[in-house]
Amino acid sequence: MKTKKRRGRPRKLTSEQLEMARRYESVWHYMYAQLPAHVQKWITSDPLGLSASEFAKRVARKAESSDKIEEEEE
Repeated sequence: MKTKKRRGRPRKLTSEQLEMARRYESVWHYMYAQLPAHVQKWITSDPLGLSASEFAKRVARKAESSDKIEEEEE
């Protein structure tokens, strides 16, 4: 017996999920603007590459911490 796939509207995001999504996006834009132009080009030209994945890890760590964005220290 096969189970039917559920179709319909996707579940709505909670306010906490929306807040985290906004935080990830704002951190990503802030940190991306701080990068040199050639690194920005690497990230946008190869979004699955090593530079992009390392950048994504740093963004995730910063977004999940309770620090302010401006207090970035590298």
